[in-house]
Parts: sequence; structure tokens; C-alpha cells
Amino acid sequence: MNKKFKPTITEPSKKEKRPNWSELSPQLIQDIEKITGQIKKASIVWGGYSPSACFAVQNIQGKEFFIKGSHPEQTAHGAKVIRNEIEIYKKLKILKDIAPKFYDFVTFGEESDWLLGIWDKIDGKNLSKWTKKDVKKFIEKFYFIHSNINNKDIAYLKNIEISPFTRELLEGDKGWKKFAIFDDSNRQRHFCDIFEDSNKAGFWLTYNLKDLIELQDNVKNIKDNMSISHFDLRSDNIIFRHNSEEVFIIDWANVCFAPILFDLVYIAIDLEAEFGIKAKETIKLYEDISNIKFKKDNILSVLVTLMGYLSDNMWREVPDKLPRLRWIQKICFNSAVSWFCDEMKIENIGKFKNI
Repeated sequence: MNKKFKPTITEPSKKEKRPNWSELSPQLIQDIEKITGQIKKASIVWGGYSPSACFAVQNIQGKEFFIKGSHPEQTAHGAKVIRNEIEIYKKLKILKDIAPKFYDFVTFGEESDWLLGIWDKIDGKNLSKWTKKDVKKFIEKFYFIHSNINNKDIAYLKNIEISPFTRELLEGDKGWKKFAIFDDSNRQRHFCDIFEDSNKAGFWLTYNLKDLIELQDNVKNIKDNMSISHFDLRSDNIIFRHNSEEVFIIDWANVCFAPILFDLVYIAIDLEAEFGIKAKETIKLYEDISNIKFKKDNILSVLVTLMGYLSDNMWREVPDKLPRLRWIQKICFNSAVSWFCDEMKIENIGKFKNI
């Protein structure tokens, strides 16, 4: 990795608004302490791009826990996501080998109020800089998951086509298909306007849209190399234990049964976007470790499908509660479109406006 590498767009300084420990009611803390023991200190944990409640706590014996979940200032969707993740941690045996230990959950108030899951806190961190050695350690863990998941876990997983968190990638007029529809959203103009040269972006979109839609359509035909898929696999969901070779993957709320290329391509474009590690090198490393050779058309179809999702979101207004969301979407799109243009031997769409 180039030590001087910086993402193509400056990360916003504003972070997500997360609740303080002092906002928890005495009853809720009492319920938490039935699981953790008496808590001596607590602090907010930063990482990821959601406004979820996230705390690191330490009990009077010195043991540390990680507490995460939904809160009254979040949305009903936030509670739905954490409920789904808690259920997944209860059911999937493979997570015991790759994720922090899950204990239990507590609730307080109405359905969309407090819902907090409690895990072991890993003595580690998200890396602020990744090296090729770090990528190799992660890919080895990633392949371990695919080669060790048992049939009972696989039977529990919902297929990508029916999972409520993933099916929209494959159904109806989604992604690039939306750009073939002209309606009141004016998405074509809004999309082009986020680039420095909007006219060039417009030409790129018009010239390549047919190929993009065809490649996106092909993704439904990918049926080989299917396994457990995280479906939100970015660097902020990967923890390296201090002074150890251990790698943990967290935040499994979107998990499903899908082509492993979805996770692999997404983490590849994220590592290039955030740390300058070429996406194709990450794919090649997995191929070398697993002895799997992915079809080029399948890689392109997954890449284009992910690009389509990003393309129809990154032009929208920045949500108040998610100030860095459009930033991560844009830099991931940037690395993805560079990869795509390189493979197709076409001119790049151009640079984003740095607002």
C-alpha cells in the first residue's frame, strides 16, 4: 500500500450522532448488569456509518463487553436490523469461530425504543491502514468461513433472492435499470451533477448504459461458488486482535446464502477506495488461497450490480443521521468504476466534485 494514499474525496469531519451511556435508564442498566456484572465504566464506540447505540463497557472485575443496538432516536428499521442480527447470532454456529461471543439482549420501552445486544469486546481494532499482509490474513479467515460452514447453517440462511435485506439487488427495475427510466426523480441529471464534468458523465452514462444493464441482468444467473455472505463487508466490520493473527468479522445483520463474489468484490473495492490496495489483487489473492478461478463475466456482473446500487444512492441528499454515508458510497463507486473501465477498456467517467 502507498503510505501517502488518500481517498479520492475527503472524509466528512461530522460523525453520526450516537447516544451517551447517561441516556440509558437505571432499569435498562440494571438489566444489562444481570448479564455483564456491575459496570465500572462505559464509553461510546466509533466505527461504521450508522447512528446505532454502540458502547464499550468494563465490569468491576475488568472484563470488557461490547453493547450495540437501536435507540429511541433511531428508526423502526434500526430495531428490525438488530433483532435480525441477534437471531442470526443465536442460530449460526460458524459465527462462534469468526465473530465475538454473543451473550444476550435487553429491551426497554416500545418496540422502536431500546434494544441492545451484548457481545464480548475484542481486544483489537479496525485498522486505520491496511497492508497486503493484513489483506492476506483477512482472506485466509474469509476462506476459512466458506470451507468450514456446516450444512445446518447453510439450511438456515435465506437465499439472496428472498432475503429482505438483499433481494432488491436482483428484482425489478433496480440499479442501472432505473437510469433507463425518465421520471420526476431526474436521477440522470442528479447523478451527472455530482461529477466535476457533468457533460462527460452524461456521455459516459448514455454510452455504457446498455452494457451495464446487460451485465446487471446476468447476475441472477450466477449459481456457482455459493456460500454464507455477509453483505456489508467493509473494513469497518473487520477487527484485528492486538498482538495476534486473529481476525474477527462483525455486523452480520444482512447475512444470506449467495455467490461469494458479492462479499469478495465489495471488500475489494472498499480496500482500494480507503487504502489504495488494488481490487483485482484482492480477488487474485482469494483465488490463490482457495484454488477457485472466478469467471471474468461473473466478476463484472457482480461489480456492475454493486455499482448500480451505489449509483442510484450516492446522488441523493446526505441523511441527517448518516453524515458519512454518501462519502463511503462515492469512494467505493470511484474504485469500482475505475476497475470496470479498465476491464472494458473505456474512458473513466471522471472525478467527483469534492463538496
